[in-house]
Amino acid sequence: MTNMKRTICVAISTLVLSSASFAQGKEPSLKVTSLSEYGVSKEYPFGRLHPDAPKETAQFDFMVGDFDRKERTRNQDGTWKEWVTGEWNARYVMNGHAILDQSFNSGSQVSTSNMRIFDDKKKKWVVTWFKMPGFGTTVAEGEKVDDTIVFKNGTDRYVFHNLSENGYDWVLKKNINGQLVDVWQISCKRKK
Repeated sequence: MTNMKRTICVAISTLVLSSASFAQGKEPSLKVTSLSEYGVSKEYPFGRLHPDAPKETAQFDFMVGDFDRKERTRNQDGTWKEWVTGEWNARYVMNGHAILDQSFNSGSQVSTSNMRIFDDKKKKWVVTWFKMPGFGTTVAEGEKVDDTIVFKNGTDRYVFHNLSENGYDWVLKKNINGQLVDVWQISCKRKK
């Protein structure tokens, strides 16, 4: 196994185990003492942005913290299903150069994790998404467009909008017969 493959396996294992404990209702490991100056610590339970990180990294400040979330998806006939509740949290990792977020859907018991890094050379966000149970993963690139952050994966669009200190909304737009259709909506409100 090459070093690159080994590193990817370790990263995936770490994210999956972290997501699995989050999905089982265990408190996320936000209270551990960080090995880095800008990571998670008692003083900074969600880490903090490193001053040398690309300035665009701060574009995801709205997400850092703990949130209650609700989500819904479309039925086959195009109508919306009922809202389902869950949680979403995010913190600075990699010594304040990246953001790791996790979400949990209480209805389906699905847990996801995303590693968000701004690639200063490409001038784009790169996100790697993982899902458990029923392992799934994907990578998407994105950028801030006006008051939104839009990620693209093929013809799909993942759009963060209504961004504020108090919360945010997210929508997955799928290309269906040449038109972008909202198929999954999430709304997050910061926990007090």
